[in-house]
Amino acid sequence: MKSYLVIIIVLFFAISGAAQISFEEGYFINNDGQKIDCLIKNLQWRNNPTTFTYKLSKNDEEKEGTLDQVKEFGVGNESKFCRLKVGIDRSSDDLNELTSRREANLKEETLFLSTLIEGDEVALFTYQNKNLKRYFFKEVNVEVKQLIYKRYLYDNIKLKTNYTFKSQLDKGLNCNTNSNTANLVYTEKSLVKFFKAYFKCKNETYKKYNPRKIKDRFQLVFKPSVRLNKVTIGQEAFQISTSLDPSIGYSFGLSLEYTLPFNKGKWSAIIEPTFQYYKTIQEKKNAPVSPFGTVPVNDVEYQSIEVPVGIRHYFYLNDNAKLFFNGFLITDFPIKTKINNFSSDTPLLTFAYGGGVNIKNKYSVELRGSIRRNILNDFISLYADFNSYSIVFGYGIL
Repeated sequence: MKSYLVIIIVLFFAISGAAQISFEEGYFINNDGQKIDCLIKNLQWRNNPTTFTYKLSKNDEEKEGTLDQVKEFGVGNESKFCRLKVGIDRSSDDLNELTSRREANLKEETLFLSTLIEGDEVALFTYQNKNLKRYFFKEVNVEVKQLIYKRYLYDNIKLKTNYTFKSQLDKGLNCNTNSNTANLVYTEKSLVKFFKAYFKCKNETYKKYNPRKIKDRFQLVFKPSVRLNKVTIGQEAFQISTSLDPSIGYSFGLSLEYTLPFNKGKWSAIIEPTFQYYKTIQEKKNAPVSPFGTVPVNDVEYQSIEVPVGIRHYFYLNDNAKLFFNGFLITDFPIKTKINNFSSDTPLLTFAYGGGVNIKNKYSVELRGSIRRNILNDFISLYADFNSYSIVFGYGIL
């Protein structure tokens, strides 16, 4: 059974590697100022990219656009990246790494800045890389500058903040009825709202870019499964062991899946509490005497609550179907563990892996295997290794 599962997983990886991720209509402007319509792989970049992948037509080969080659690129109304040479302060905002310097340490870099909102001559940009997030703005007839916000330590003890960005906006975007900067905070929501108020005050048209929001970030799924279980029981001291024939068990649970807010929703975190039940009585006539008794009969019953916590990655096939692969760390809480006259109730840790297909974000089927666990780990000399291979069905409730 294990070899079959490995083969199926390998085949899934082969299929997913060949599966085409859809490209979306976009454009880029090269160094000669030529605007070229194309298809761009929209990764909904969490961090500002240095390159992007595009095709000139549906059947064309994939090409790479880079900072050196491209002045600007965009995807529909979702995103627009401009190549700009700016001064950027990369000082850490981590409390443990703050310095006593109040001034921003600006160093010139060439970056693809993401456009948040823009008018004819005024625009707001952002740059993010891991935990670093900076905002930039362009005012009339002035080059793009970073909006300065910096936390620092005064006398190496007291936490203070440099709010220069407020005076920058007061000076650069002056309008009599514009929103006051006193309550402005250094966040995308607050800054975009300020720019909207400015455009309204100036009676100017503007464009706001709206990255596609992933709906239903949380999904609740009912998960019944059929399991092929196998138990090997033994006594290490006398090197006696008996492998029972594989037999069927069952489980059911609820999976709470959270879609992570980047890379087009292709990663998610999962917690999946599950009740599993397995019982078998087997007589091994040709096997050595059971280490658990004087007759070669083995009565096994195993009930537990498994709590898998894991990560899943999706590969889109089309608008309605996607493949996925996942790995779980499982904490197993025994309810009843009985092997002949022996029992155990100590929680266990194990690992599970698998892959499957999801249809319309509603139905799924998955092949899953788990690493063996010793369900009699309360005993030093006795062991009972439990392995499980499952077909897991899924039905989206919410």
